[in-house]
Amino acid sequence: MSGPDGSRTSDLAALVDPESGLAARRAYIDPDVYQLELERIFARCWLYVAHESQLGRIGDFVTTTMGEDQVIVTRDRTRAIRVFINSCRHKGMQVCRAEQGNAMSHRCSYHGWTYRLDGSLGGVPNLADAYYDELDRRSLGLVPVAQVATYKGLVFATFDPDAPSLDDYLGDTRWYLDILLDQDPDGTEVIGPAHKWRVESNWKFPAENFIGDFQHAQASTHVSAMKAQGFYLPVTADTGIQAATETGHGIFVQILPGDLEPGQTRLPLSPATRAWYRERMLRGIERLGELRGHRLGPVAGTVFPNLSYLVPVLFPSVRVWHPRGPEAVDIHAWCIVDRSAPAEVKADIATSYLRNFGPGGMFEMDDSENWQLATRANRGWVTRRGHLHVGMGLGHERVEPELPGVTGQLMSESNARAFHRRWRGLMAAPGWPDIEPPMAPDEVLVHIERNRTAPGPVVDAP
Repeated sequence: MSGPDGSRTSDLAALVDPESGLAARRAYIDPDVYQLELERIFARCWLYVAHESQLGRIGDFVTTTMGEDQVIVTRDRTRAIRVFINSCRHKGMQVCRAEQGNAMSHRCSYHGWTYRLDGSLGGVPNLADAYYDELDRRSLGLVPVAQVATYKGLVFATFDPDAPSLDDYLGDTRWYLDILLDQDPDGTEVIGPAHKWRVESNWKFPAENFIGDFQHAQASTHVSAMKAQGFYLPVTADTGIQAATETGHGIFVQILPGDLEPGQTRLPLSPATRAWYRERMLRGIERLGELRGHRLGPVAGTVFPNLSYLVPVLFPSVRVWHPRGPEAVDIHAWCIVDRSAPAEVKADIATSYLRNFGPGGMFEMDDSENWQLATRANRGWVTRRGHLHVGMGLGHERVEPELPGVTGQLMSESNARAFHRRWRGLMAAPGWPDIEPPMAPDEVLVHIERNRTAPGPVVDAP
């Protein structure tokens, strides 16, 4: 992967150049880049693994992946949430083969090794006659992740013991996440099991799409889907903002007029959902203030690297982009709702989510086609030597007194460039202690202006 001086790793990390608004196409297709991502991003960052509503009882579990490492997420007998690598310590067999359920232990179907909820090895067939009672079961439990933590219902884990705390990792993006997670004192829940499907796309295309690409919806991709449902409304680039932190997280939002009545919306809601929406917004104003509870009309965001979310009441969702090689991503998505919402409202929202962003949703199919064709185009030997242009709004970032992070216009690529800066920093650093600490928003603006360069040739990627 790299020479004694780390030069190979440096070359790969340099494939994105947010200061000039360029990203080498090889970053989205090269197997070497992908392997380094597994090591330095997915084995290092905090990754979303479950929602607490999926783990309500002792023994409840879900299985998922962190990068390409399979894990079991479960509630143990002390009610703590545990996360273990889903691989038997004997022959490596996948221990738990169900996607979710409830079990007081997990038994490997290969040779019958059985693991308790705390991960310790319990039963082993032929322990006395084949192992002569000499097997050290205490050292052969399931391998745990290094850290597990939650934020307002979202469960995260990391393999890296040196990773910062989850609160520090999320940083200022918590202020924006609360618009999705903290409108109601009872919190949120996800409806049903995950919807899962695979798209032949590099995982970064959807992550970047959800961190800040409002233009594609308004200019081309989703126009027909919005018109079909009666809520297309042309907007200009300055009718909202993008906001990103230097830890790579970001959200893009529309800013609603100050004279708009709470609950007033053009979205096609049923009478019951419309009434609930107004009450919810009034509660949100009380809990979060006028700006977050009413005037910010969030669209979507990404928590670096691969958790994205949709906030509109019509189709709220959390989704994870699980990498499966440089040209494939497994999408796991859930509809997320306020826990206290009436059953009729939850059903209405879940139907709308499926219509728009489920596996066969109108918006989802539009997006998937874009990501697949963009990935496929980079296979060519000549094409992959070029760069993608990520320079919309470069040099026009700003800091708003009321809004955390660095902001750009609603139609900009400032968030994508923040994503790329974080990607580059992680890919170049051997470990967390080697990563430069995040800059304050004012420092980011100085950095952008000092290092901004004119776009260079687009056929000279290393």
